[in-house]
Amino acid sequence: MKRRFVQWVVDVATRPHDRAWLDYQEEIGLRHTPAKKNKTDGRHTPPLAPLRYSLAFLPVVIEMRSFLESEISDPDELQALERAWMKAMHLHIVLWTRPHVTDGLW
Repeated sequence: MKRRFVQWVVDVATRPHDRAWLDYQEEIGLRHTPAKKNKTDGRHTPPLAPLRYSLAFLPVVIEMRSFLESEISDPDELQALERAWMKAMHLHIVLWTRPHVTDGLW
């Protein structure tokens, strides 16, 4: 797995939802638009990651049950954690897509 993705999963589970966290979610969203795409990492990719790519990421990361079942035996705890993860994924995707609703991108 890529180091950045692993760090993101850890952050989802551990970081407080404070101003620094909210600012970083905005930064992630901006890095997928012409405002900051390719500037942080010095890459040479298309200048925009279309909104549909961010939305399509949700079904990929929302399914956590298979990763958690071997570690959590209590069905209520498993369900609660699964619901919390799902809410966190929706929140992240919503925040990341905000920069896409500017003039010329929507």
